[in-house]
Amino acid sequence: MIDSPRLKLLVGTHGLRLAAVLAIVAVLAVSSAGWLAFTPQTETVTQQGHHQQVTTTTATSAVVTAEDSLWPKGTELRDKPVYLFNATPEMTVTARTGVQGAERATIDHEWQLTLLAESDGEVFWSETETLTAETHEGTAGNTTTTVDVAELRERVQRQQQKVGTAGTVRAVLRLNVEYETDRYQGGTTLSTPIEFRGDAFALPGELSDRSQHSTPIPTEVTRPADRGLVYGLGGLGLLALAGAAGIVYQRPDTIDVERARNEMYRRQYDEWISPGVIPDGLAQAFVNVESLEDVVDVAIDTNERVIHDTRRDLFAVISDNVVYYYSAEGNWEETMFPSFEVPDSGGGPAPDSGGEPAPGPLAPDGDAPDDFEEAFGGGDGDSPLDFSEDE
Repeated sequence: MIDSPRLKLLVGTHGLRLAAVLAIVAVLAVSSAGWLAFTPQTETVTQQGHHQQVTTTTATSAVVTAEDSLWPKGTELRDKPVYLFNATPEMTVTARTGVQGAERATIDHEWQLTLLAESDGEVFWSETETLTAETHEGTAGNTTTTVDVAELRERVQRQQQKVGTAGTVRAVLRLNVEYETDRYQGGTTLSTPIEFRGDAFALPGELSDRSQHSTPIPTEVTRPADRGLVYGLGGLGLLALAGAAGIVYQRPDTIDVERARNEMYRRQYDEWISPGVIPDGLAQAFVNVESLEDVVDVAIDTNERVIHDTRRDLFAVISDNVVYYYSAEGNWEETMFPSFEVPDSGGGPAPDSGGEPAPGPLAPDGDAPDDFEEAFGGGDGDSPLDFSEDE
């Protein structure tokens, strides 16, 4: 049984439509959940494939040529932070390039030496010479070049004398790398200054590089069903089905809609309603309003209370000489003075009289029955109810 009047009113007014809507929602939700659960979802994603990596590194070395240096003559020094002029006047630089992920490749190396003059960071003179240029077929290649650093220092000093105080002359070692693989091609340029530090020289720059190559490949992947969505739709379908069944079980066609509406208003406006007994003999004017809500509105406007006569299920506001009332039974007279059907006690044949009329309050000839006369003093004029005219 529905306890909420508002819900009862809703079911009584729109119950069958609500049940139909909930049933449709249940079917759609459960069907959608089943479709999501058993139909694989595919989508196209872009993945990177055909990966190739091209790496270039360099190494430095120098052979000791002096008799009285820190190292024995003929010693090969590798990747030192500095080299001494008096021990190793020449330096060898080797470039190594390798390609990973390719079946074939062509690698070009070119070593260049540049002298340049600059002022405030801007170059105003330069000259470049190619030291070594080689091409390698395959996925790896090494190219080596040798620089006479002692002779290079003298060249820089001669050019510096020509420039004077207008700028600074310095030397730069540059490596140009170009490659072409079975899928990709590219190149890079690496450079470092050759610094002269008194009795030593060094290559402070970073002569290395790594390049990554890949190709976007569209791939169709199957994604598992979203369990949360499947369970949510399934639960929604079951709830909707249970709601539809509950509405049908309540039999909306048997619900008294007007009574449910009145009960809803009664609970809603309970603070304005007081139980009481409305007397029968009121002499005021009567105004029949359409609903309990209207009675409450009158009570609010007149600052009165609504009296609920539970015997007649009558709601009324008594204001001055006017009674504003509402009753589901009808108007004031029908509510306050209901009519009753009295069983007929005469005028018809008695069950065992053989078809003769049963005796009634008056005899067939119009005279009062004996018991009536005896009750009211016979017919001698001594009756307390004497309706004869006085002579």
